[in-house]
This record gives sequence, C-alpha cells and structure tokens, in this order.
Amino acid sequence: MALEYKFEQGQMRVKPSGSKGKLCWYLMILFMLLTFGGVAWLFFSGYLTSADAETKNSFATSLRGKMNEQKRLLEKRKITIDNLTQELGVIKREFKIQKVANVELNTKLQLAEQKLSDADEELLLYGNILNAKDLKQGLHIQHFGLKLVKVDKEGKKLQTNQRFHYRVVLSYIRSDNSSVSGSFSINIIGKQKGKSLTLSHKKLVPAGEGTALTGFSLKYYQSMEGDIELPSDFVPEKVKLTVSPSSGKTLEKKYDWATAIK
Repeated sequence: MALEYKFEQGQMRVKPSGSKGKLCWYLMILFMLLTFGGVAWLFFSGYLTSADAETKNSFATSLRGKMNEQKRLLEKRKITIDNLTQELGVIKREFKIQKVANVELNTKLQLAEQKLSDADEELLLYGNILNAKDLKQGLHIQHFGLKLVKVDKEGKKLQTNQRFHYRVVLSYIRSDNSSVSGSFSINIIGKQKGKSLTLSHKKLVPAGEGTALTGFSLKYYQSMEGDIELPSDFVPEKVKLTVSPSSGKTLEKKYDWATAIK
C-alpha cells in the first residue's frame, strides 16, 4: 500500500495514496460485516446454543431445535420398528408351530383314511369269500388285487405313482383237518423303453424293505399282503400270480394290469 507524506503547518501527515487506500478500507469493513453476520446467523440458528437444550414450543424455532426434534422422531420410530419386529417374530413362530401341527393332523388324517379304506375292502372281500359257492376241494386263489400307495407308513405323500400294495387271499377246502403250506410269487409283465420285460417279485421289493415274505400256511383262509414298486420308465401290462404248495398242483393266474388295480 503506497503512502503519501505531506507537510502542513510544520507537521508531517501520512495517508494512503489514491483509490487503493479507499479499496483497502472497504475490504476491511466488508470482512467485519461478514464476520459479524456469520456469528449472528450461527447464534440464531442454534449452533452456538447447547445441543441438549429443550424447547417448550412444539415447533422448533431454530435449526438446532429442528435437528433435535428430528432426532427424537427417529428414536421413536426406531422403538416402534423394534416392537413391530418382535411382534413379527412371535407371529412367525406361532405360524411355524401351527404349520407343523397342521402337517401332523394331515398325516394322521391320511393314515386314518387309508386304514378305513383298507378295512372296507377287507370287509367286502371276506363277505364275498363267505358267500362263495361251488368251490371244489383243494387250494384256491380266492382274491388278488393291487392298490396304488399314495402315502408312506408315516403318512407323508409319495412323490411318484409307482408303488402298489398287493393282497393275496388263499382258501383251502377239504373234508379232513389237514393244512397246506407253500409259497407264492408275483411277476409283472410289461415294457421298458419299448422292449418287453418281466419283473420278478424279488426285483419289485421297495428299497429298504428287505426281502418279500411269500410263504403261507393255512387250514381255511389266509391273506398275504405287501408292497411292490415299479421302475419309473416301466409300463405294466399284465400280472402273473403263481402259488406253489409244498405238495399238490401249482396254481397260476394272469390278470390285466387295469383289472388288477382296485
């Protein structure tokens, strides 16, 4: 900044030279006004007041008050969300428990329906046996039938329609008190991938059930039951039932698959 030296009445005076001096004074005044205005704005906005200060007015009168009010609202909403989350967890647990209970009830219902159906069929079957006439003496195949198994032993629905429950009923007519024993076998005749194929009883036993129980010993009547399971790509056409007594003539009957299904 340039200075001018001037002697007046025996004294030396110093003053800024020209317009540059005036500009410096203007800048200084402007800086002071901006500083004062900024401090005033911070004060009235609440930044120079305590962050924890409470206001009695429901509507915040300063920026700090608004921020505090928003903070309180967020805390309230967080509490509400936490409560709703807990309620949702309780509802989910109750729903899961109810779902398990419904599955158990459905399982029991499926088993009960299966047992009732089997009992009705058995009643009808033995009614027909008792009313049978003109049976010759000897061993007879009184009944053979297959039924699609829809649920397993625990009542759970099976995913495929390849499992069947069979029932074989034999009768023995004689004039003395003798009995007869032997074994039977079931063979399924059909096609697999377009080729003719006969599946033996041994190959029809479902996985995990060991070997088929095919022996019999009876004086009057005997019912033998079990399950068979067909390969998924096998198309059954006929069923051949063979009954082989320990002594006497072997019995053999063939059934159309559609006829054998009860």
